[in-house]
Amino acid sequence: MANIQLGSERVVEQAFGRLLRQWRLDRGLSQERLAELSGCDRSYLSRLERGINAPGLNVVVEIGGALGIAPADLFARIGREIEEALSPPCSTR
Repeated sequence: MANIQLGSERVVEQAFGRLLRQWRLDRGLSQERLAELSGCDRSYLSRLERGINAPGLNVVVEIGGALGIAPADLFARIGREIEEALSPPCSTR
């Protein structure tokens, strides 16, 4: 599967990373604690938050579960974040 790219930016990975960090911080979790809850390695979570790695569906669902986010809500929010990232900036006249 090819990455959706906007210039050199990895849009999908970066959108997910921004959300992951926001959700984790909103819940007052450290990367270490989220790693424990989700079964992921802390360094892997760090790479996800920075948009370096692309998680598989199972990993996304596991992380969502650890954060208390239902899969439908999780994927809907990720989809909106990606759409926003791909939308052209508004022009002012």
